[in-house]
Amino acid sequence: MVYAGGSQQVDNVTVGNTPYIFQTVNTTVKLLNSQSAPIDEGQVKYYASGWKDFGTTQNGVITKELLARKYTFKMSYEGGSINKDQGIDTNSTVIFQTVNTEVQLKDSQGNLLDGGNVKYYASGWKNFGQAANGTVAKELLPKKYTFQMQYGGASINKDQDVSQDPVVVFRTVKAEVQLKDSQGNLLDGGFVKYYASGWKDFGQAANGTVTKELLPKQYTFQMEYEGISNNKDQDISTNPTVIFNTVLTTVQVKDAQNQQINGAEVSYYGSGWKVIGNTVNGEVTKELLPKQITFKAKYNSKQAQKDQDISTNNIVQLTIE
Repeated sequence: MVYAGGSQQVDNVTVGNTPYIFQTVNTTVKLLNSQSAPIDEGQVKYYASGWKDFGTTQNGVITKELLARKYTFKMSYEGGSINKDQGIDTNSTVIFQTVNTEVQLKDSQGNLLDGGNVKYYASGWKNFGQAANGTVAKELLPKKYTFQMQYGGASINKDQDVSQDPVVVFRTVKAEVQLKDSQGNLLDGGFVKYYASGWKDFGQAANGTVTKELLPKQYTFQMEYEGISNNKDQDISTNPTVIFNTVLTTVQVKDAQNQQINGAEVSYYGSGWKVIGNTVNGEVTKELLPKQITFKAKYNSKQAQKDQDISTNNIVQLTIE
């Protein structure tokens, strides 16, 4: 007998006046949540000479007449799907049950953090929810998923089998950005940004340091100090301390006869012209972030200007003729 894709065979049947009867089984497939409450919209298929539609659960249940044998049933829900083999000749009720999956976002001290937005991958990325009090939960079929936590503009992924452990924990790292001078002393006044789906404020250095909880991954950090900015790429999952160092820049001003000029006003361009000071013994110094900078010296009615990368040469020589 072949019916609805399934088949049954009976051997050594005695032929007589009484007909041999094949009988189907009223097969019930249920989808229940972790509290055993019924769930709608579960899509059911069964394998019989190929995958065939069984139906969609209503009030957590769908039924179909099938020949009494073993089948593979497939439940699809919220993008995920799992299979189950069952002989309906011995048990005609096939039960699938979801798991109350909880995703948490914790800081470096283990405290729950708000503001995390969670997605999971199941036939495409789907919204899981936004963490309230650091936690968000959703009923999912018990299987392995890829979860994505978005926080502070950045995102990281984590694979976890919720049938083994239904609590998925993401943790941030306490990223610390420091600004130090050429002697290794901490400097105040640095303003820090980081790039994560656009430039975002990290904070202003107090006592040369500023911290922020971020997801553990590589970021581009930007330090702005005295109108000059430098960028640095760093993976804070391996090293959470990002250090920027200034260079002690010396500007020397001389005349055409190679004689030192005292009292020349020296400036540099950093988001506008900024005055370093007047030369003493023909020079003036300032701690600046290492990059190419335009310097200018004025004396009486004359001036000289020069572009120089102080990361490779921190002595800038200007000649006023």
